[in-house]
Amino acid sequence: SGSDSAVSAVLELRENSNSRPILTLACQVGLFLCIACWALWPLPLRFSDALHAGDSVVGTVPMLNAWTLWWNTCQPEQGYQEFWHAPVFANCQDAFGFSEPQPIFVLLTPIAKLFGVVCAYNCYMFLSVVLNGVFASRFLARLKVGNFASTCGGILICLHPLALQNLEAIQLVPLWGILWTWERLLAVVQNLTSQSAHRY
Repeated sequence: SGSDSAVSAVLELRENSNSRPILTLACQVGLFLCIACWALWPLPLRFSDALHAGDSVVGTVPMLNAWTLWWNTCQPEQGYQEFWHAPVFANCQDAFGFSEPQPIFVLLTPIAKLFGVVCAYNCYMFLSVVLNGVFASRFLARLKVGNFASTCGGILICLHPLALQNLEAIQLVPLWGILWTWERLLAVVQNLTSQSAHRY
């Protein structure tokens, strides 16, 4: 009947509207994955046995960061009792405070235990480039600029020179934390503005 067809049409529109953001996100993530592969090439071919040194002719900084990752992944088993007493400078207490502790590395503990520190390090670098694009597009989408513009913005942030020209310093690669913070702050402001508008 006519009413049944109308109901089915409404349900179809609702399903399409609900699936469109997921489909858009999936397409964006796929695109950012391809861009990360291209930007970090040939790292995807040497994921478990090489560190990206960027334009540096020596590997001191990436090796130090890989060691920092290893030290962080060792700490959960030890209850963080010796976290600050890392054997960086001989006979010096709290030596880890002289460096950059980068405690986020502890999230890579399962990967480091299963596949090694180098693989965990490269996963973090690769994922950071992808997430830079994802959270840049989220932030722009929060500004309601449209899918095409937000995707283009994500591509530009994936290729941001601050990250890609300093690959030896992995702590400069993840811009996504800043972008995520901005997006969440903007969401809070928008919610407060909406609540105030409804109140008055």
